[in-house]
Amino acid sequence: GFRDAPVILSGRITDGVGGGVCQVAGTLHTAALRAGLQIARNQAHSRQSAYLPPGFDAMVAWPDSDLVIENPYPFAVLIEAMATGPTLRVTLRGDAGGTPTTVTSTVERELPAAELLVEDPSLAPGELHVDHEAVPGSVVRGTRTRGASSESWVVRYPPHARVVRVGPQALREPAGATVRPP
Repeated sequence: GFRDAPVILSGRITDGVGGGVCQVAGTLHTAALRAGLQIARNQAHSRQSAYLPPGFDAMVAWPDSDLVIENPYPFAVLIEAMATGPTLRVTLRGDAGGTPTTVTSTVERELPAAELLVEDPSLAPGELHVDHEAVPGSVVRGTRTRGASSESWVVRYPPHARVVRVGPQALREPAGATVRPP
């Protein structure tokens, strides 16, 4: 079975069943990129992961999101995976003589996060409660170079607003904030 572990749900990190499965998928995805395998299907998370360079993560969530890797080589590829504490290592082994492959990621643009103030009548006047801290977003370009050929992809991690509940009062909107009544 699975234990509860951190998962991303609606842009927020919360505990859920199957948390950590994406770390396995993302590590396999990165190894497959470096091995020159074809990525037939992959979806990045809605936020950057802490365990891989931006643009290399892979989200898996039943039944909609999956990682599909295809082997273009005329030989089999063996997948070896080992977890030691919080570290996961994936090694792909196959016939010698493959074309050297390099993968890189570059943050092309930062996407600032806004602040959203939500009036909450259950709070005392002037009282504040932070529901969710801001998470800036970014636009990342991943590039894989194999010999003389190169391919790239773009991943957009959307920003997630800081959400603050405030007690009823005459709210003044700070720059970049939006006030939404209950």
